[in-house]
Amino acid sequence: MKQQKVKTITLNFPDRLIVKKNTVRVTRFGTYYTKAWQDYEEKTIKEIKIQLNELKARYKENLKLPLTPPYRINYVYLTNYSHGKKSADESNLQEGINDILEKLGVIENDCFIDFKSIKRYRECKKWLTKVTIMEVIGTNKTVDS
Repeated sequence: MKQQKVKTITLNFPDRLIVKKNTVRVTRFGTYYTKAWQDYEEKTIKEIKIQLNELKARYKENLKLPLTPPYRINYVYLTNYSHGKKSADESNLQEGINDILEKLGVIENDCFIDFKSIKRYRECKKWLTKVTIMEVIGTNKTVDS
């Protein structure tokens, strides 16, 4: 088995995540996202760009974006609501996060995410989502005889 090299980036998505799926409006003229989603996306993109610029300054030429697929992504949600109240499905939360990562050129396409892990902490004092993206270089193939 060949040894894998892993590159890792961790980004913090501030505030409460907005579920992209619930902000779409389909009309006979096309599909539109609500102002709430557009505002959230714009604000989040600005914040993530700041974090990416800090990472680029720290790692210089060692950080190349987009990361090379396949990806392994770890999502950690800090939420301030109790079980079942105003809760969103993780898959719906991830859709918006992954689309923002694609738009910023961090990942090439979310179809290349081979592995996800999810952890949600409830009743925290503030909202925060920590997303760790791992780039896996090399093969993970073994040959059985």
